Amino acid sequence: MFYQTEKLMPGLTRIWDVAHTATYLVEGEEKAVLIDTGVGVGQLKAVVDRITDKPLTVLLTHGHVDHAMGAAPFDDVRLSPLDKEIYEVHSAFEIRKGYVMGAAMQGADPAAVHAVKDGDYLQPKAFSSFAPLSPGDRFELGGVSVEVLEGTGHTPGSLTMLIPEWRVLLLGDACNQFTFLFDSFASPLESYRRMLLGLKEKTEGRYDRVLVSHGMGEGGVGMIDSVIAVCDEIFAGQADNLPFQNPMGSGLIAKAMDFSRFCRADGGEGNIIYNPQRMR
Repeated sequence: MFYQTEKLMPGLTRIWDVAHTATYLVEGEEKAVLIDTGVGVGQLKAVVDRITDKPLTVLLTHGHVDHAMGAAPFDDVRLSPLDKEIYEVHSAFEIRKGYVMGAAMQGADPAAVHAVKDGDYLQPKAFSSFAPLSPGDRFELGGVSVEVLEGTGHTPGSLTMLIPEWRVLLLGDACNQFTFLFDSFASPLESYRRMLLGLKEKTEGRYDRVLVSHGMGEGGVGMIDSVIAVCDEIFAGQADNLPFQNPMGSGLIAKAMDFSRFCRADGGEGNIIYNPQRMR
């Protein structure tokens, strides 16, 4: 009831949770990796177990409520130590429930959201039980691998991941159509732009498909370049700068959005919601 699966290609499955956050299951010949665990409502592990019986490692792109709260049933879970504080803040039940209830206004199925009971929320896993995860880590699964790359900005420990054999780049929340970069945990815009330049250098020419964690789950192959260009427009004083507010805080939407299609009004790929007080 709380999960839907979507086969993207042999060995790669996208799993949508009740809040319409995407997690990705990558299967090799010998092992499997689950990238992110969603909001932690219902039995994600049972869904994964129906798809694969291979030894599984869970890689969390960052510690936010909608990505890391379903980790408890899994044994081998990795997360950047830099996201310890944000993970523990977002583990609070009130934050988790508030996020899920608000998801009905952000693309999630309202009937499924309103069917969630308090008992459906998993207990969050203790941060001390996570193994560390860092850029440069690589997981060999048998015929396919997952390479961990930098993604800092959205959170201090945000990571991106490349599946080089399949030429797939998972940008998650680190760089997408509506990148959150405005709360107190996010990087200043200048250092975020610097991270994107490094990520572009490491990945250029190595992927043909971009996956993200929200919306339709798909991003354009020019996403990194597009978001770098948005950073440049902000610094040049050429952004649209529309006001934005949600429970995480307030900021400015750099480029005007068409929310009926959840994309930029000018047809561009990437966007940023940023804090004008934290530019450098």
